[in-house]
Amino acid sequence: MGARAAWVAGVFVGCLQLATAQAERLEASVGLAPSWEAAVERARREDRLVLAYVQHYPGFGVPDLLRGVVLADEDVCALIEERFVLVRVSRDVPTPLHDRPRYGLSSTTFGRALLVLTPEAQVLAETERLHPVHVDAFLRGVLAEHGSHASAPEGEPLARARVLARRGDLEASLALLEPLAGAPAHLARARVLRRLRRPDDALQAL
Repeated sequence: MGARAAWVAGVFVGCLQLATAQAERLEASVGLAPSWEAAVERARREDRLVLAYVQHYPGFGVPDLLRGVVLADEDVCALIEERFVLVRVSRDVPTPLHDRPRYGLSSTTFGRALLVLTPEAQVLAETERLHPVHVDAFLRGVLAEHGSHASAPEGEPLARARVLARRGDLEASLALLEPLAGAPAHLARARVLRRLRRPDDALQAL
């Protein structure tokens, strides 16, 4: 291997290690529930919704799309951490989702999905699209219709705006950020505008 090839390989390995470390850090931040029962207990205690991930591709070497795609985004992880209880659901471990009238997971299940449920296992919404931009909008949409009312954050405006953004209350966050000056506020405003899919406004905010 030549010096240039060795350098490229080293950079690739280094980037891969950084990406893996970040994915592990973000996954740890969301507090993945160890079981369905634990997820339900926490959701009831903290007045949250359950976010269940199902992935079954028997016979195919499909990577873990929850870790590699969904939890690779800091904004999505923050939103899950603040408002949901995340749990993996296996077709081999019985849960209420295996009841046919309720959802019907079975040994023939094939594919992947994110499902938002009440602690009583009522399915409120689901999506098979796992790109973080879609997941962010999907979760915020579910919260707007079914989420509990969170207490207003305290502190100075920039700190409150950041908390609201983490919770998915983007319009309220933007309203606090609009009159603020300074680089931190501009960056925070651009980030919120990006999540609202207003790229031109996000660029102007920088």
